[in-house]
Amino acid sequence: MATLINGNGNNAVYAQQDADLYAGALGESTRILNVGSKLAYTIEDANTIAVADGVILTKEGRRIQVDVGSVDEFTIPTGSSGVTRYYIIGYHLYTDGSANQKCETFVQLMASESETIPEAEFREGATEVYVSLYRIKQIGLNLDTITALLSVGIALTDMTDVIGDTDISGIGDGTLTGGLNAVNQNLTEKVAQYSDTTYSKVKGFGYDSTNKKLGLIVEEGGADTLVPFDSSKPMPYISAGNYNSGGSGGGTIQYLSTDGTYKSMTWSGSADITSHDIALFTGTLVRVNLDRLRCTLAEDGKYILTKSYTNGISSVVELTAGTEIIFALSASAANVSGINNASSILRIE
Repeated sequence: MATLINGNGNNAVYAQQDADLYAGALGESTRILNVGSKLAYTIEDANTIAVADGVILTKEGRRIQVDVGSVDEFTIPTGSSGVTRYYIIGYHLYTDGSANQKCETFVQLMASESETIPEAEFREGATEVYVSLYRIKQIGLNLDTITALLSVGIALTDMTDVIGDTDISGIGDGTLTGGLNAVNQNLTEKVAQYSDTTYSKVKGFGYDSTNKKLGLIVEEGGADTLVPFDSSKPMPYISAGNYNSGGSGGGTIQYLSTDGTYKSMTWSGSADITSHDIALFTGTLVRVNLDRLRCTLAEDGKYILTKSYTNGISSVVELTAGTEIIFALSASAANVSGINNASSILRIE
């Protein structure tokens, strides 16, 4: 039967009712509230970590509070020389023999750095809940690294300020929904550059079991597809390998070909190169002198031009199709005056 929680005919608000309010209003994720010291830690000695005041709000709305002026101390077992161990510290919520829910600190030795402790819920029938706060890496006798396992939540007023101060009039049709749709469409178009398939929606990042980003999750034909970051089409480039300093000049060039494979080409003699499959260039590669070729860009784009492969002088420039580049097979030739001289060219957009 329904109950009017905040009516004057109801004299008590129970813990579960209070927790449901917080979980429903603030979302089901465990976080530290942005108040007080936010449970900041201090390493007191090789075995002790002190946690200052603050409030944790669990994913089911339970509040764990260290009052102002109070400190919770966690004792880490003494380490062994040459041995690395990992611990998780936090709060153990449990139901005692009188059906009262209580809180105590815990320190748990873990099997590996990536192992976690699942957070159960009283609402789902659990009798104990572990809320992980920090991961401790102990090397030998010393506490080496402490990693926070909870983030600090953003206050509602802060979110309101950010949303209120953000001008989206120039995104999509100027509405919040239109702006989000426009951003999603832009991401979809960028993903489509790396595939022959048209995706209907970009849904977010894909992760592995260690929370490492693997790529983008896109929707294709009603199903989710992972587009890995390392599966994008290779960036067109060309660079000088070596220069033949003898009378014929020329040398070796490394490049991405028009068929998408990496190749190497040896150039020598005084003749122009009239036939080639270098993706960056179109038309004849005209010999300027022993160690330079005049080349014509095939496409508009943003390029990194490295003027010397010995001292790394580089420029990022936007160039159009038809722009001539003096491609040099020696460092001295590439380092001459002029923005379009380079011994290494990489198209990045």
